[in-house]
Amino acid sequence: MDDILPLPDLPDYVDIKEAAKFLNVAEYSIHRYIQARRLEAYQVGNKILIKRDSLEQFKPAQTGRPRKHALGWRISPDKSTIYVTYIRVQIHVGKQEQLENMLAAIRTEERHLFTGTMERYISIDDKDPAGVTIQLVWRGSSLPGDSTRAQELVAFKQELEDVLDWSTAHESTEKVLIHT
Repeated sequence: MDDILPLPDLPDYVDIKEAAKFLNVAEYSIHRYIQARRLEAYQVGNKILIKRDSLEQFKPAQTGRPRKHALGWRISPDKSTIYVTYIRVQIHVGKQEQLENMLAAIRTEERHLFTGTMERYISIDDKDPAGVTIQLVWRGSSLPGDSTRAQELVAFKQELEDVLDWSTAHESTEKVLIHT
């Protein structure tokens, strides 16, 4: 068996583990997608290979029931008032991919959860891909004190200072008047 060579690197194909990482799902999910013929895969010996194009074109199935009616506007009771902190900041030139990798690690390792937040968003503007917007959403009843919020934000900024130009940041916290 020593004369059998290992499978060469095939740049257009990835294995199950790489596919799971690419789609940010469990390896078990990749197997289910293959069985359901949602991903194109080939078996080579005991190895399963998935065409990279198939992964790039993959669209996850919609979960849950589609809404029949749009949600109406609501006003939160005083003790449940919602607050949103917005931070708009520029990405250092050439650092977008590194930023995305760092954010993936933050998500995977569940760091920077910002005490009391009910939602957190980090988005990139299609019209201005050089900048990101960070949105942190709190209910008034779970909004931590200014010092806790400031400490957590400092730690977040320090971790991302190599990829985000914090000197360009515009920051505001706003009280939500109506919401869905």
